Amino acid sequence: MPRSHVDSVNSAVPMFFLYGEPRQTVSPRFLHLETLEARSRPGDWTIRPHTHADLHHLFLIVTGAGNMQADGQVLPFAAPCLLTMPLGIVHGFSWEPETQGHVLTLSEGYLKDLRARAPSLGALSPLRSHFRAPTWRGSVPPWPRSGANSPGPLRGTRRPWTPIC
Repeated sequence: MPRSHVDSVNSAVPMFFLYGEPRQTVSPRFLHLETLEARSRPGDWTIRPHTHADLHHLFLIVTGAGNMQADGQVLPFAAPCLLTMPLGIVHGFSWEPETQGHVLTLSEGYLKDLRARAPSLGALSPLRSHFRAPTWRGSVPPWPRSGANSPGPLRGTRRPWTPIC
């Protein structure tokens, strides 16, 4: 049987159920919502690099800023921002203190079910294949945020994780 990206992750990188929790079997309809602060404040606003076998994340950053580490790259971002993180990607964060937002975590099974019932969610099919990361550095893109000629945040270099700021 071929090894997946998750199976080949360096054993020094921890694999969690939810950050800091031992790995466990994920329910096919697993959905979890919590504040960003819940897991970030106890770690002095740092989430160390880790991965998940069966869970995707959507981070809604309302206030604050930080750096996202994803598969060895560091991307700065500032609120308002939406960050996507598909399963199997090694990721971590360093947040500015008091950054506010929410983390929606859902299982691969739940995401597949949502896409089957709502074809308009095809943009999440899967998270890693359709989103495109911005090509700018910093929190402000070099184009207007709206208008017919704006390339928008979904253009640029294809990456499996995406800050949309």
